[in-house]
Amino acid sequence: MRAIATSIMSIALVMGYPALAGKKDKEIAAWKSTLPAADADYGAYPDNYEQLIKEYLARSLKDPDSVRYTDFTKPRKEHAIENAGLKQAIYGYSSCVLVNAKNSYGGYTGNHQYWFFIQNGKIVRSSDTTTGLKIIYLGRPINCEDGP
Repeated sequence: MRAIATSIMSIALVMGYPALAGKKDKEIAAWKSTLPAADADYGAYPDNYEQLIKEYLARSLKDPDSVRYTDFTKPRKEHAIENAGLKQAIYGYSSCVLVNAKNSYGGYTGNHQYWFFIQNGKIVRSSDTTTGLKIIYLGRPINCEDGP
């Protein structure tokens, strides 16, 4: 039962309902302010990030052969929250790209900006920032600037 309550509070905080999160809110907010950790291990730089992104999208788009990619951003060090209640952060790299692909009717949808979080050579999170979430977690917006 306690695990369920902790999960609900964590979900409430991440989803932007701090009043539902109770006293954990201040504790988690204080923890978030310490991120990224000084000893964070981001893993190896993903030199093949363009290929990873293209393969990832090929599995989810209706017509992957029609995709037009533009403006890949160089990966930048990034962190996200895997489990706020247990205070677990994950580290890796993020990259963005503009994607234009055909829909079910055969017409191009127009450019959509996608954000990808790459950890240890795999994409573990993504978001269509044109129509979906524009945050990594509450208080941390997605940044699509080039990395170093």
